[in-house]
Amino acid sequence: MALKYNIIKSTLFLLCLQIGLLYASDSVDVYIINYHYHTGIVIPNDSIVMSALFVGDNFKDYQKIDIGWGDADFYQITGFDLYMAAKALLMPTPSVLRFEGMNYPVTAMPENFDFIVLLKFSRERFSKMINLVNESFLLDESKKIKKASDQYSGKVQFYFSNERYHTFNTCNTWVARLLRDSGFDISTFMVITEYDLYTRLKKIGKLIKALN
Repeated sequence: MALKYNIIKSTLFLLCLQIGLLYASDSVDVYIINYHYHTGIVIPNDSIVMSALFVGDNFKDYQKIDIGWGDADFYQITGFDLYMAAKALLMPTPSVLRFEGMNYPVTAMPENFDFIVLLKFSRERFSKMINLVNESFLLDESKKIKKASDQYSGKVQFYFSNERYHTFNTCNTWVARLLRDSGFDISTFMVITEYDLYTRLKKIGKLIKALN
């Protein structure tokens, strides 16, 4: 009788464990981060991302991908250029998507970021967001994406985007719009600065590091 009870108990435990893993796998941890002049979306990299994201396979050696968007000239310089910064804000300019491979947990080095907010994506929302990122690529006549530049031996890659950057369409606006169109309840109205985005993210996500 005791043996039968233990078998039933073990079976129920394994069933509950499988159900728990099923529900856990339906959630994807995505981090919205900001540092210096960069606002990005850090996503986990797996076989699904590598096949769905246009450039996913380029980062197969990395656990995560930091995705951002910004002015084509200003975003690709490693320092700060006042003229480029002013030009980007004062007139509509060409833009690029930025991808960076990461092999460390975002939460392991919070000092690297000005703010960190965790968002829980359903698999459906996550897939939709990846498709929206793909829609931001500029395609050439052959319907292929166009690379702008590489940095740090390919760890950072820039690709031309089909959108225009200006004062009312910054990297923070782009991130807010990406989240809204993925199904989150977030307004994109007057999201210009990192502070504008941060105040909205606090309402829909888990605060990991506050913006000072």
